[in-house]
Amino acid sequence: MLKEDIWGNRALIAYISFGELIGESFVFGNVSRSIVTFKAAAKTEIMFLNFDKIIHICSSECVHHRKLADNMIYMIASKNISLMEKIEVTSKKSLREKLLAYLSIQSQKNNSIYFEIPLGRVELAEYLCADRSQDLVKSARRIQMPTSFIGRPATFS
Repeated sequence: MLKEDIWGNRALIAYISFGELIGESFVFGNVSRSIVTFKAAAKTEIMFLNFDKIIHICSSECVHHRKLADNMIYMIASKNISLMEKIEVTSKKSLREKLLAYLSIQSQKNNSIYFEIPLGRVELAEYLCADRSQDLVKSARRIQMPTSFIGRPATFS
């Protein structure tokens, strides 16, 4: 999910993985025009759903419909948590602090100091709101982190 300002500056708001929802906030919020864009990093298929039919359970109250609504709520809550993590990371003052916060969250999610992230150097720099990806590499070197994350995906230890 990308946000671009009127000057063309781009910020990576969220990385969306396979099977996740996109645009649900705009649909549920009754917003006719999205303020963000979505860019696929790989070949992608999108399934459009009628959210009105999902949130208003059918008269027969079938188990499948209820499960679909429950799954949608779970996915929206998960995305909300991811956005809170992004706020936590980007609220740090220095790039080093942002990088350490991001790595700490990833380590906690994976219950390990060894993990893989789905972002390349440029995408990670955009996610961390770094001015340049080279600044990210310099910060990584300062904390003695392998800078092999220039490609995708990256493994950190």
